[in-house]
Amino acid sequence: MPNEEQKILLHDYFDGLLSPEEEADFQTLLMENRSLAIELGKLKDLKRRLKNMPLSFEPPPKIINNITDKLLTLESTQKEEKSKKRSSRKNKKTEKKNRKTSSEVILNIIIIILLLALGAGGVYYFYFINKVEATWRISPISGQYKIGNNIHPLKEISEEQIFKLGKNSEAEIYINDIGTLHLKGKTVLKVISIDPDHGSISLSYGHLEYIPKPSLGQFQIVMNDLLITSKNSKFEIYSDDLGDFTIEILSNFLEIKFKEIVLRFAHDYVVKIEAGQVLKTPYSIKTSPEFIKLLNDYDYNHDTNMLLKIIDTASKNDALTLHFLLSQVDPAKRELIIDKLNTIIPLPYDVDKGKILILDKREMNKWWNEIYSDIY
Repeated sequence: MPNEEQKILLHDYFDGLLSPEEEADFQTLLMENRSLAIELGKLKDLKRRLKNMPLSFEPPPKIINNITDKLLTLESTQKEEKSKKRSSRKNKKTEKKNRKTSSEVILNIIIIILLLALGAGGVYYFYFINKVEATWRISPISGQYKIGNNIHPLKEISEEQIFKLGKNSEAEIYINDIGTLHLKGKTVLKVISIDPDHGSISLSYGHLEYIPKPSLGQFQIVMNDLLITSKNSKFEIYSDDLGDFTIEILSNFLEIKFKEIVLRFAHDYVVKIEAGQVLKTPYSIKTSPEFIKLLNDYDYNHDTNMLLKIIDTASKNDALTLHFLLSQVDPAKRELIIDKLNTIIPLPYDVDKGKILILDKREMNKWWNEIYSDIY
């Protein structure tokens, strides 16, 4: 359970009261403290539930019936009071008492009505204060943009709309509580989902950088048969005139689903996608130009001698490249990669080599995690 200091930080973070440095420190704490992350999730869920509450408030039928019964009783009591005005002094005392009772009934009814009004007003207030708009906000920096085929005067975009940024133009799109898209040059994308915890777009071409906020939300990009998922990862993606894409992971790691296989790529790695659908071998920005050339040549012809040279010359900077190649080669060559990788980052004691040979997902992820933590 979070301690008192962590709870204070959690609520300050949720209310946006922390400085950028404090937010960065708290983000690190979230990654290390599962219970704190769960508490943040509960706050976000509460916010979402408040957002979904109705604008109008209809009292339950039982309350309405009770108020109606009391009003009818009040009317009957008032008629009785009129007939008792001509009674004796003793009856007048009773009349006085009944008046007092009637006043109390009226007061109770007024209090009930006020409470109902306040309740409806509170719901209305929380709805609009906590409401996540059903749009993403656009902030143009230079040049022009279109939504659909028209130059759009409004600075917002919603689901199913297509955003087009002109040549030599620049803009930013603010994705609710998830992050920011920084767009440069000729870019075309379509908004798929603006869910506050799960934003997504499809990208046709262009140049964008995604800057996440420290949150539990995720952002996805669909490109043909590829699904790119950022869970708090900063990255940049850009296309060339041939329709090939380059992705540079700038923090944490990305997940890319390719042919029903989910692959992870760590920060400081570059991933190239040919024609928006063919995944090339990733490489670290810290590796040598010669090693990058070997990878490019191998991607072109898949020559066995080229692969053996890659295995032989790979360094610690290339460990995750070798891990990627495990899923791209036949079992005989797979064992050569395992043996080389084992000399760089030893196979964890609880990972079965035999299961790595058959690409068991759980065992592959264990080794990937070991490599990632050892390098970073």
